[in-house]
Amino acid sequence: MAYQFIEDFDSPNFGKYYVGETNQNVPEYICIHWWGYYGQAFMTPVNWLCNPKSGASAHLVAEAGRVACIVSYSNVAWHTGVMEENARSIGIECRPECRPADFETVAELIADIWRFYGRKLPLKGHCDIKPTQCPGVWYDRLDELYHRAEYYYNGGNAQPVPEKKTIPTDVTITRYAGADRYKTADLIAESHSKPNKVVVSGKGFADGLSAGYLAYTKHANLVYDECKGTNGLETTVVGGDVKINGTGVKVLSGANRYDTNLEVLKECIKGANKLIITSGKDWADGVSVSTVRYPVMMVGDYLTIKQASFLDKQSNDLEYIILGGESVVSKDIEKQLADIGKVARLDGLDRYETSTKIADKFYPQSDTVILVNAWADGLVASNIGDYPVILLNKYTNESAKAYIKKHGIKKAYVLGDISDDILADIFN
Repeated sequence: MAYQFIEDFDSPNFGKYYVGETNQNVPEYICIHWWGYYGQAFMTPVNWLCNPKSGASAHLVAEAGRVACIVSYSNVAWHTGVMEENARSIGIECRPECRPADFETVAELIADIWRFYGRKLPLKGHCDIKPTQCPGVWYDRLDELYHRAEYYYNGGNAQPVPEKKTIPTDVTITRYAGADRYKTADLIAESHSKPNKVVVSGKGFADGLSAGYLAYTKHANLVYDECKGTNGLETTVVGGDVKINGTGVKVLSGANRYDTNLEVLKECIKGANKLIITSGKDWADGVSVSTVRYPVMMVGDYLTIKQASFLDKQSNDLEYIILGGESVVSKDIEKQLADIGKVARLDGLDRYETSTKIADKFYPQSDTVILVNAWADGLVASNIGDYPVILLNKYTNESAKAYIKKHGIKKAYVLGDISDDILADIFN
């Protein structure tokens, strides 16, 4: 390496998720930050992030020629402001000026992280996780940074510019992409119209995870609070954040997302022989089953008393299918479920591989996929039909490519902002 790797400083601000170990939570991406302000000395952010009073950290602090590792890769640094995202990422604090030599050091560092994990992790800016100006000038250069890291990853040898790929002519693409999540949902509901409506808030994912199967049982479109056309023969509102005037509106709501989820399950679990178990803290795995015709229970760190009581009243023949690894849905929850009935788990190396494993499980013969890269688009995928949902990102989509090749997929519904370049890559 061309930079000095400093391990003399340790931050106390981290969590004990062993992200680098087998069958544990593993990083899915690298999050780029900028520290403080222009002209600030390298040791200032290092000292601050190593101070317990800060309540923050990163795995690495980098500038031209030197990198301080202040949190081990095997632990979760507190860098995004969202604990679930911390557990999925490696955080790098970069000099805010983004000088040429800073850029080269960070690119080489990223290549070394890729080598450590044996795969190329995509890059995100802090502002992709929550509203913030971080990582400043670095954000517009993330694509460039990724490709420069590829240069170092390949031994310093520049890769030839590949011939631009195009979507094969025998692949049929149907796009639904509005100006925002509400407009996209409108387009889907208008094209796949059903007589009834199930309405959820478009501001968060939780109630939508509960509502997909409910909408299926009610022959309804799942729509957002600002969608058009909520004058169905029957309208059901899930959650307390949606206000609809009029008669004949049924509201299913609880004190929190888990209680709301139970109210939904009471409406639609009858006759089901499988129950999907997914995290209520994150959307990815739940979105991947948005089209699957089984009810969904969201869980936190443990089964609540209400949840356990509800499950005790269900048929002993009910099979529980857990989505995600043990860091997503704990082993303790799995043991609780095993005391009640049969349990299976579907998990992959990351959320993208998990989505393809879900697709293989529930749609082994499908010739069509629904492609999404955001929760809001993925939730309303349930309106389209009985097809697998495959998650994509901005960079590497190896799991999606492998799935499409394996199944010979030639038809796709594409929801939201997914570029032709990404589609060309995964279908070639």
